[in-house]
Amino acid sequence: MVLLAVFLALPTANAAPRGDALEDGPRCHTPEMLQRRWDQDPDGPPTSYATYTRPDEAGYVDSETYPLRIHYRRAEDADRALTVVLPIAEDVWHVEIEVMGWPQPPADYGAGGNDSYDIYLTNDQTQGGAYTFTTYDTGIEPDATPDDDLFSNSSWIAVDDDQSWIPDNIMPLFISHEFNHACQYTIDANEYTLFVWESTAEAIAEIYSGANRQFKLEIPDFQVHPNLSILFDAYTRQVSTYGNETAYYEYGGWIFGAFIEQALGTDDGTTLLQMWKDLATGSRSDEPDFVDALGLVGGADFPDAGELFLEFSEWRLMAADFDDGAHYAGASTWPADAEAGSEATLQLGAVDGTQVSPANAPYYLGDSVWEIDVDSAIAGSLHLDVVGEETTQWGIVAAGYTGTGPAVVSRARGTDGAEVSTDLPLAGVTRILVAVANLGPSTLDPEDDNIKGQNTFTLSMSIVAPSGDTGGDSANDDGSGEKGGCACATSAGGVGSTGGFALLLAGLAWGARRRR
Repeated sequence: MVLLAVFLALPTANAAPRGDALEDGPRCHTPEMLQRRWDQDPDGPPTSYATYTRPDEAGYVDSETYPLRIHYRRAEDADRALTVVLPIAEDVWHVEIEVMGWPQPPADYGAGGNDSYDIYLTNDQTQGGAYTFTTYDTGIEPDATPDDDLFSNSSWIAVDDDQSWIPDNIMPLFISHEFNHACQYTIDANEYTLFVWESTAEAIAEIYSGANRQFKLEIPDFQVHPNLSILFDAYTRQVSTYGNETAYYEYGGWIFGAFIEQALGTDDGTTLLQMWKDLATGSRSDEPDFVDALGLVGGADFPDAGELFLEFSEWRLMAADFDDGAHYAGASTWPADAEAGSEATLQLGAVDGTQVSPANAPYYLGDSVWEIDVDSAIAGSLHLDVVGEETTQWGIVAAGYTGTGPAVVSRARGTDGAEVSTDLPLAGVTRILVAVANLGPSTLDPEDDNIKGQNTFTLSMSIVAPSGDTGGDSANDDGSGEKGGCACATSAGGVGSTGGFALLLAGLAWGARRRR
């Protein structure tokens, strides 16, 4: 096993070698493969994967440490397979399986020449990027581990061998991402929500690399339209209609995966693993699913998907210039367009008695955001009231920035169709963000056709004169601005990949992060 500091220290300018925009750079095509698979037969695996046969090869190299085999298409790539790709794959195996605890992919019935896990350096359908796909074929039991509670498929990885697309310095990002897909296939190969595949794999790759580089470029594709659902992906019409603006939607959604790790865990990959275990099935069905898992991984603090998403609605506001030091590590380094897109910017001095509705109403598990500039010092509190369609549950988050520590946060949640109100104390506040969250009905199921509907609402704002009351809602009844009274800041910085040792240090470092 070889440590990868030499690769990760190389200049970031190579991250997107064929252009400045992320759309010009390489990507993972696993969702495309899965979408075609389900379109062919929505009720189960198709009878054949004729268009997904394994790539041709000129040779291969084997690991002496793990069941890994690296295949190469061109004889001149033999040395690269041995000295670059294999050491990376061995380190990724060590970190994701032995340190994080993700399950080892099952044997593949001798495909690729033996039962080792196969990675191909190729140009076969990689389109400058990479993909991970199942080896399932006619006559083979689709569940590779039928005696457990998982629906496992063996799989293989294809990585583009054109170094102008994937130079050696970003190969660790691709291998760590794709190998996490292999682990996902091992847990639930038939999870239909594509967003959780990519947001998880990208978050794991970010934890693995610790570089927080290419990933930052993807965030705007997810944040530009916060009203879009985390049940959507770039193949969903509501997302794809925006073209390149949202082309990397589910990849930029790694900030949701990072939220799961940082808000609920210790940023070491184990909480995302638990989420996948929570959505695992023992059969080809998709129950439990992603939404069910969100109601489990959050524990007692966030007992359903709506409560967990409302917490995420708070976190997604804390990006770039709105980083308050108490949410995402390193969010102050994110690009300006990583901030959640707002419906409009209002002036605090003019909001008293104002009512607004979204131009782009939120879908289930989506947000509508407003920015409020504090153009004049106003005493008291900002009262916010949401009245929306009765077919869903509504939540509201108001974050006030003081410039001297964690934001003052007030929020509230209602039951189906209920009016929701909260009050944000204005003392010391210099900037305000408000997010209205569509939390979906209590019966929300991502397999239902109605998840792609929108729900509108009216947000009313008024200024409440000072009183002896701090103005905090029930989640912030001590007036501290933090749920449960925690207002502790956290340090920024990424987690470097030096195998298990670095991740153990990362776990200790993140142990102080608030778990709310």
